[in-house]
Amino acid sequence: CPFTAAAGHAAARELLASGRRPTAIFAGNDTIALGVLRAAAELGLSVPGQLSVVGFDDIELSRYLYPALTTIGQSIRHLGERAAQLLLARRETVGSPSTHDIAVPRLVLRESTAAPSALETSHAP
Repeated sequence: CPFTAAAGHAAARELLASGRRPTAIFAGNDTIALGVLRAAAELGLSVPGQLSVVGFDDIELSRYLYPALTTIGQSIRHLGERAAQLLLARRETVGSPSTHDIAVPRLVLRESTAAPSALETSHAP
């Protein structure tokens, strides 16, 4: 879905209302996850009791939600600094080969995730 809370809400309502409700949703970003949390609340689902929700980005708001959102964090500042370093290095050596750099994300565990219960996993397809 688009990377908005409204789109996350609509997609989650559709998914959670289906006959094959998941035990977890990993949203494409924290903003989508906000919509997922709202949809779960509207449908009376307990997060993380009945549904775990994980976002991506670790935006500041994520730690202040209830339940606080588990997310994958990455340092935007580090990514920007590293991109600038690579760009400047490439500019100094015209024709140099391109560089591949790997940014290592971190899992930020908060309140929106839990292990699936035995009852829920026993009905999994």
